[in-house]
Amino acid sequence: MFFYILILYFLLIASHELGHFLTGWYLGIPPNRMSVQLFKYPPQVLLKDNSGGKVSVDNFEKYFKIMEKYISTEKAFWFYIIGGNIFEFMTVLVLSIFALSIEAFPLFPVRISIFLMFLTSLAYLAIDVVFTLYVKRPYGDFSGAWMIKPFLTSVFYVVYFGSYILIYLLLK
Repeated sequence: MFFYILILYFLLIASHELGHFLTGWYLGIPPNRMSVQLFKYPPQVLLKDNSGGKVSVDNFEKYFKIMEKYISTEKAFWFYIIGGNIFEFMTVLVLSIFALSIEAFPLFPVRISIFLMFLTSLAYLAIDVVFTLYVKRPYGDFSGAWMIKPFLTSVFYVVYFGSYILIYLLLK
C-alpha cells in the first residue's frame, strides 16, 4: 500500500513539472532549452542558456531573461507559471475517474496521494508567500502568477484547492 502511495505521489509531482515543460513548449520554448529536475529540491523546469548551462528559477533575473526570448506576453508568462498546476490537476482528475470507474481499484492509495499533494501544495504556497516577502521578489508559482495577474491567480487557486477537496471527498 505504501508503495502505491509513493508512486502516485511522485506521479503527481512529475505531472506538475511536466505541465510547466509542455506549457513552455506550447508557448515557444524549444524542448532542448528546458530540462526537468525531479530528484533535487525544489523540483522545477530548468532553462538552458546559450552555453547550454542549466539555469534555475533561483537565478531569477537570468531565468526570466531566457524566458523573454521565447515568451513575450504577460498572459503567456502567467500560463507558463500556472501550467504545472493545470497539468497536475488534470492528472488528478484522470486518476480519480479511473479509480472510480474500476470497482477493484483500491481508492485508499489514490485518496492518500491526493491528500498528500493537497498538503504539499499548501506547504509550497505558504513557503512561497513567506520567501516572497523575505526576498522581495516572486519565489514560486503562486507569487510569480500573482505578480502578473493577481485576481485571476486568486480565482485559479481557490478553484484549484477547492477541487482537490471535492475530489478527495468524492473518493470516499
